[in-house]
Amino acid sequence: MYAQIETTGIKRLIKSAFQGFGYDVVKLGRSKLAKPIDENFVEILDDPAFQASVKEVSGITLLDTARLANLWMLCRASNPSGSMIEIGSYKGGGALHISNSCPTRPIFVCDTFEGFGDLKIDPGADRHFKKEQFTDTSFESVQAPWAGKARDVRWVRGYFPESAENIEISNISFVHVDTDLYESTAKTLDYLWPRLIDRSVVVFDDYLRSVDGVVGAVRDFTAAHPDWAAFPLFPGQGLMINRDWFA
Repeated sequence: MYAQIETTGIKRLIKSAFQGFGYDVVKLGRSKLAKPIDENFVEILDDPAFQASVKEVSGITLLDTARLANLWMLCRASNPSGSMIEIGSYKGGGALHISNSCPTRPIFVCDTFEGFGDLKIDPGADRHFKKEQFTDTSFESVQAPWAGKARDVRWVRGYFPESAENIEISNISFVHVDTDLYESTAKTLDYLWPRLIDRSVVVFDDYLRSVDGVVGAVRDFTAAHPDWAAFPLFPGQGLMINRDWFA
């Protein structure tokens, strides 16, 4: 959840808004894009359900349209008989968007709903994060948008995976890991991998975005479990799949 934003004449407004979501705002030069992204005939952008979901969650997620599109499509591509889980939900928009993509599937939503708290932040690998980030939320505010949706949502409150000690989590086929830190990501993967079914998809946020802890945890996991492979997704996500996709 680290961003570098080019400030303009309205830099104070932008800075205030993004810092409210936990971003660091850094002044840059010109855009690094030599060519704009071609949106012509990109089918998901014309999908009314996707458009409605993006509109619904836009105020409660840090994820941009591209990352929301990746989550939508990859969740729908994962084994439909499995449950979904998000670890690191902040204000809950990502989890709600994932549920909107496959509304009949159960979803686990896991977070402290209070920020990092006592989690260890490595000043090197996790250098873009601070203890005081992501505290402008609450369990009640994250729950509120789900009211009346009749979804099978299961709340896991606290430091994951310790928070799941007395909760049955199994038969998972789609995972969104947005835990920011090395230790949190590593512990999440160690907990989840025996609970993943065939044709599962794991998506990481903050992958190759100068968040070394996340990349390091994924690298260590795939080295220890060579039947899993990780790939970058533009912009700033990672995809991990098992070789059973090709069996």
